[in-house]
Amino acid sequence: MIDKLPYDIIKKILEYTISINSPLLSYRLKFVNRNFYDIIDKYDNKLPQNICDNDIDKYILLKDGNIIIFQWLFDKNYNIIYTDVSTMILCDRLDILNLMINYKKYNSILFNRFYLSDGNISEDFDIFHFGKCNRSYLLLACECDNLNIVKFLLENKVKSNKNVIYFLQINAVVDYCLKNKNLKILEYIYNNYKYKINQKNLNKIKIFKQINII
Repeated sequence: MIDKLPYDIIKKILEYTISINSPLLSYRLKFVNRNFYDIIDKYDNKLPQNICDNDIDKYILLKDGNIIIFQWLFDKNYNIIYTDVSTMILCDRLDILNLMINYKKYNSILFNRFYLSDGNISEDFDIFHFGKCNRSYLLLACECDNLNIVKFLLENKVKSNKNVIYFLQINAVVDYCLKNKNLKILEYIYNNYKYKINQKNLNKIKIFKQINII
């Protein structure tokens, strides 16, 4: 019945619907018909910040969501919290992390000194679907043995050079990689950030190299 209404009336109805529904529910309406698709695709206001997607829907989004969905959501100020980024790392969503770099709001989550009060402390916390995970994105990437995300966190040149906060955890990374034999990450850190490694860890690496190929 609604598809019989004039386009402008449908637009007003949908814009109101978006303002009172969770973001992913609003996005799904895009596939009702051509008018819905066009109106929602062109919607350029902010999404409601006080209405959240349920945990299961958000997990599926973070794990399997298409980059196009994230572009639509991010352009409308979608609410991403700290544990959401942890889920992206656990699900190897480097594509979404790279997209987040383009938004100031999300940079402040990716590169936040608040979560790195002590560069050598490994602190765990609970996360939906995964149980206990490391609070630090960099150390979590090491736990996943994901060299590409380690590089992403250390090499991205964001405004104000905020990525240097992860330099505080270089020695914690070395400790973890030596303990768990993450050879690729250890080799990358040694070759690129040797000047950040303390003497105690340099000595450990020297001994490690004598009994392992690195």
